[in-house]
Amino acid sequence: MASKVHITVLYFAQIREATKIKRETFELSPNVSLRDLIKIIHTRHPELSNVKNFKTSVNYQLLNPDTILRDEDEVAFLPPISGG
Repeated sequence: MASKVHITVLYFAQIREATKIKRETFELSPNVSLRDLIKIIHTRHPELSNVKNFKTSVNYQLLNPDTILRDEDEVAFLPPISGG
């Protein structure tokens, strides 16, 4: 079993503007949930508190925040979508 999991996080639209980066990689302990990762990202990027209603996907799927992340997962922070 791996001692660490490596997660790539992608940021889009106003989330990218807030963080000022397109992507970053996290090295995390095993059994970290998507919810845990979101908390870590908010700690690292407190400016995200101004971005509301964003979605997160794991490997192109919208999943429950309690989903356990696996090594090499790709998490995307997606802005709210509006239309008319």
